[in-house]
Amino acid sequence: MADNFRVIADTKEAGANMRRVRGGLTLKGVDKTVRRVAYVTHRRLVQRTPKKWTGMTRKGWRVFRRGPASYSVTNKSRVMVYLEKGTRAHGPKTAKSLFIPLTRKAALAGARKVIEGAGKGGAFKAGRDFVLAKRVRGIKAMRIVETQKPLTRITLKAAMRLHIRKLINI
Repeated sequence: MADNFRVIADTKEAGANMRRVRGGLTLKGVDKTVRRVAYVTHRRLVQRTPKKWTGMTRKGWRVFRRGPASYSVTNKSRVMVYLEKGTRAHGPKTAKSLFIPLTRKAALAGARKVIEGAGKGGAFKAGRDFVLAKRVRGIKAMRIVETQKPLTRITLKAAMRLHIRKLINI
């Protein structure tokens, strides 16, 4: 009993879907998705960065395109290094004491102007606008970037899944 049977399948549509997916997964094809994730990461990092008197550390975040589907989110502010890694307890390197501003006005004026103004009975008052300290405790590391890395990885994975589903369902 040898029954013959035949199966006929039209694979043109499946082949077209596979070509569309293959074309959409090139570096040029995923660039838009990776760029979107880079800007989502940028927004999250900006929101988590503290803003004290000027907001310059928060404004320092930038997104750079390094190539097709390759983006870098960086902050060139020197302060960001201290916020990320923290500092130890320390004293002054060469001066007699550390200048610590307590108000925005004193911070923007700088140590030299504030101390000159305080000595003449001017606009700045010691203890209210600034203090001079022999030692400071340092700051605790905030690890803003370190905690953002796994979230960015998860966001990129989810965005790529959506990108592939979109390519298949067109």
